[in-house]
Amino acid sequence: MTDKELIEITDIKKTKKGKFALFSVDRFLFSVDETVLVSNHIEMGSVLTVFELERIRRESDIDKAKEKAFSLLGFKQYSTKQLRDKLLEKYDEYTADCVIRRIEELGYLNDRQYAEALVNGVITAKNMSPKAARNYLYSKGISKEITDELMENYSGNEIEDIRELLERKYRRYDLSDPDQRKKVTASLFRKGFRLSDIAEAIGSMEVDDYE
Repeated sequence: MTDKELIEITDIKKTKKGKFALFSVDRFLFSVDETVLVSNHIEMGSVLTVFELERIRRESDIDKAKEKAFSLLGFKQYSTKQLRDKLLEKYDEYTADCVIRRIEELGYLNDRQYAEALVNGVITAKNMSPKAARNYLYSKGISKEITDELMENYSGNEIEDIRELLERKYRRYDLSDPDQRKKVTASLFRKGFRLSDIAEAIGSMEVDDYE
């Protein structure tokens, strides 16, 4: 089949979802909404090239994907990556990227604003450590650039995170023993915690034990 091959629209049927299904003599082609149908002057007996049909199908897919995106955004906020991943479950990359660009232009998608809302909401409310906060933003599809910028002045309760790990994962260690304390400190440092915070957390644990 070449781009110039002609295909006749032999039937048009309205679907339960309000779309219009297009058929050729031997098969179903695809469905479009009324706007695409009218703007392309499609009716029974219309003869189109394969290239024209592919252009119309692409136009229809973008409209459908746009409807899907706005439907998703009506329920919750998404990052660009999250919304793109959702669209890719059903549509190709070209369609998803066209829709993402359009929604960004309209101002309905802004990763920085979304990330700021997460920091001022969930992250602050849970008093996450900087490390946990970063991982949370990454999990929502926020870029490293935006994350670095927002985390620059963020100070969560990292010491509490260390204390929780000491109680949950390092209970078998005797922190009063220098060698065991050194092993625990090295392990926590490898997890990304600062040495000063580790020392403070261990010190506060020892005070609690003494009391």
